[in-house]
Amino acid sequence: MRLRVLGRDDCHLCHDMMADLQVLQRRLSSAHGFEFEFIDMDEASGDEGAVWQTYALKIPVLFDEAGNEICFGRLNEVALLRCLSSVN
Repeated sequence: MRLRVLGRDDCHLCHDMMADLQVLQRRLSSAHGFEFEFIDMDEASGDEGAVWQTYALKIPVLFDEAGNEICFGRLNEVALLRCLSSVN
């Protein structure tokens, strides 16, 4: 599964969430594995940029590959594992 982390480059909570995701990636087997990308909401443009701006007060926000919000602020490992297990 491919996840997206929406945030800002200068956001320490965003960096914390990405670090937590990397730790979880190493812990999980390949059957429940995932990849993620960081989206800097300040660099997004057009319609996508406008959509991302609606999340400005919630960053970081973790989305699944369908664009559904999994969690925000801090990584909710339970919510993420539930999401991953529903796909596999």
